[in-house]
Amino acid sequence: MLRKLENTLFFILCFCFIIHTPINAQSSIIKELKEGVLVVRLQSGNNKITELKRLIDSPDTSAKTKKRLEKELHQTVSDRKMLNTQQFYAFQNAYKFSKVLFMFDTASKQLKEGKQSGIFLNEQLEIDETISLNNQAFYVASVASLESGTDGMVLMDKTFTPLKPPFPYYVKLRSVGQVIAAVFTPRTANEVNFLRVCRKLDRRLNKYYDRQH
Repeated sequence: MLRKLENTLFFILCFCFIIHTPINAQSSIIKELKEGVLVVRLQSGNNKITELKRLIDSPDTSAKTKKRLEKELHQTVSDRKMLNTQQFYAFQNAYKFSKVLFMFDTASKQLKEGKQSGIFLNEQLEIDETISLNNQAFYVASVASLESGTDGMVLMDKTFTPLKPPFPYYVKLRSVGQVIAAVFTPRTANEVNFLRVCRKLDRRLNKYYDRQH
């Protein structure tokens, strides 16, 4: 009887350990983020822009096609800058949970390799050598596709691996209302939507932090 009781207690303790360990890990992550930095990875559109420039400079491209490509290039650069500016100011104004820095996706490899400065952006979305991580712990936020196929603002660790539930690791980028609004007023709709996403992310992180501490 005593032996059976000991075995039962052993399995209960093992079960509690298995459940408690991930909770401790999640608690550590939210604390690290609170005291560290959220690096927002902005999409540069670099691949498309590079390819358009290559086609424009190609001797095989006709004058008519070159003119069309130049127009497309200008529009691509303009649209990308507008979206990134909106995202920058949304995080600056609506996200308060932790310190936040910004970089382009083209600097992802450098960040992974441990580069501390020379990759972060100022308000003009230009690289500012004076902005540094200062060896602080960091996590990454980036627009990415979710498993459901929808786009969201996803939180990732320093290897760019998405965090896991129960951590509030993503916010859907668009609701049905935002999709409709984007058709008629794209500039305003995107700005309002980024603010919504950042507020929601900030609220969820604060709520989760309060539960863990």
